[in-house]
Amino acid sequence: MLIKCSRIAKLCIKQVCNEGSKSYVRHFVNNVAYFKNMAVSSQARVYSDVNSHKPREYWDYESYVVDWGQQDDYQLVRKLGRGKYSEVFEAINVTNNEKCVVKILKPGISRFLTPGNCYVVGGGTNIITLEAVVKDPVSRTPALIFEHVNNTDFKQLYQTLTDFDIRYYLYELLKALDYCHSMGIMHRDVKPHNVMIDHENRKLRLIDWGLAEFYHPGQEYNVRVASRYFKGPELLVDYQMYDYSLDMWSLGCMLASMIFRKEPFFHGHDNYDQLVRIAKVLGTEELYEYLDKYHIVLDPRFNDILGRHSRKRWERFVHSENQHLVSPEALDFLDKLLRYDHLERLTARDAMDHAYFFAVVISSCKRAMQNVVNGFFIPYSSDRLLFFISPRTGSRITISIPFLGRTLSPPGSGSLGYITNSRSRPTYLPGRERHDYPQGLDVDEQAKKEEKTEERQKIPLSRRGGVRTGGDPSNEVPTPTGSSSRGRFGIGSTSTRRLGLQRWGKGKER
Repeated sequence: MLIKCSRIAKLCIKQVCNEGSKSYVRHFVNNVAYFKNMAVSSQARVYSDVNSHKPREYWDYESYVVDWGQQDDYQLVRKLGRGKYSEVFEAINVTNNEKCVVKILKPGISRFLTPGNCYVVGGGTNIITLEAVVKDPVSRTPALIFEHVNNTDFKQLYQTLTDFDIRYYLYELLKALDYCHSMGIMHRDVKPHNVMIDHENRKLRLIDWGLAEFYHPGQEYNVRVASRYFKGPELLVDYQMYDYSLDMWSLGCMLASMIFRKEPFFHGHDNYDQLVRIAKVLGTEELYEYLDKYHIVLDPRFNDILGRHSRKRWERFVHSENQHLVSPEALDFLDKLLRYDHLERLTARDAMDHAYFFAVVISSCKRAMQNVVNGFFIPYSSDRLLFFISPRTGSRITISIPFLGRTLSPPGSGSLGYITNSRSRPTYLPGRERHDYPQGLDVDEQAKKEEKTEERQKIPLSRRGGVRTGGDPSNEVPTPTGSSSRGRFGIGSTSTRRLGLQRWGKGKER
């Protein structure tokens, strides 16, 4: 980086000497622009070709024809807030007497009829539903009608969230991001203000798709997006060929503010100071390596304010008031999100597989299995599969869980992401949709059998020993090595919270 700046400076001095009437600064600016045109292109690691396989009318929203609804169907109740481009109201749909949210765009603003609003918003996982688009017949002002969420202000809510709550809501947010990324769309404005949480019903919705944009490899995008505290380094150094990973940086900023109880985590006074705040944590040496990799020339205004800083360890931000929210897997997850190099950040799908969310996935799976099988959890060896054993019949059911960086499936099942045995059809796991699987859900029969084995389930695992099923040695149920007083593999165990699945040995034959 220093060598590159030196070359620009020498070139400017040479030009000034040859043309004494022209200023050094003018030549410097012109040469910086020249070198910026030589920036190395970048391509998203996932979903990079989604839009190339879609028809033009899918991503060419400039030619999108709006299906206007009836304005008289909605009655405003109270004002919820306002922004730079719109005002937001709570309203009632008079046709069904249900609450909704009306976002009235300011005159002359048509930019909000963009990809997120017209395409993705409806029906996406944890994405706010766009119910209608209406227009005032006199002023011709458009308004967007969204589903209503009983949101709690994040400044109040975040102070009350437990460690598990934070993991749960971030996992739900990742579902929304992975969905929109899989549809070829960058949100570009992920922040707490745009994440609605109905804590009572454990519901999350990602809103405000006004800055959303379709991703096309090699295309240069506007860097004047996202809110300052959540802007990725690529925006702050004017690198225009960014991708979905911009949303992952913003998610990392949210994670840091939640677990360290510091809102916002990077608190810059302007866009230049924002990069300085980031450099004070991630280090300036790493920043220059990033700039060199992509041939990015830093704005000369950083010369006097950037300074030199070493990378800080995340443990330095832990104190007595936030230590209950911080864990080794949380810091590892954070470290994999807040990276200068956008290609080194976790994708939304990879993030969902991280060990930080293991407790959330296990908890969801246990709830899903309550009406499926009468049995108990047994973690099995290094293949990290979970088995359910029926105490009455001895039949074994294998469950695969996507976590720790990969998606697992039962040996020989040829299936991913659902539970199966010889007597029941697949049951969908958290984060998966019904249409992802070839068969439907049928759990009524198993649910009726659950009551008959409640007493059996209360017997500690250590008292049961190994059980053979059908005389086949391969079906022997593993029992834990060493002493264990916990019996069931519970979500609250130390191995679940910190270590993931622990290795278990084979039980002895009765």
